Amino acid sequence: EDVLSVVENLKPASIKSNLNRYEKLGLKWILAEAKKGELQFVKADKGGALCIMERAAMKNLELDMLSDTTQFTCLGEADPIPDVFNTMLDLWRLGETLGHVSREESYKVVGLCDSGRPSTLSLYKPGVPYFYGLLKIHKLKPTE
Repeated sequence: EDVLSVVENLKPASIKSNLNRYEKLGLKWILAEAKKGELQFVKADKGGALCIMERAAMKNLELDMLSDTTQFTCLGEADPIPDVFNTMLDLWRLGETLGHVSREESYKVVGLCDSGRPSTLSLYKPGVPYFYGLLKIHKLKPTE
């Protein structure tokens, strides 16, 4: 009975932080900025890194990426995806006719059914393209 009362009255030792003073200040700043909605957390291109950026800086970076005409072309209101998709299906049908691909390959890759028409499964329907900023990160040498 004495042991049980001792165990029930035990209080855990205070948990000591493993952050130094500067890390604590940084964490406090991140939490405050995140609460205000000023930060954006973005996955980097490799290594599972997480980049923390000011929301306005990320928006400017994305606008710069989208306005780079060497990477993107504005298509306007016309959506070329249905025409491109149908052209691709026609090429697969031709490939079947010429013996370059089998019926099974045509179905597995692009969803062409035995009737020669496209499958209605959503797996084979073209999706809507979307843009997201993917930040490239590079490790610096200790001298940099």
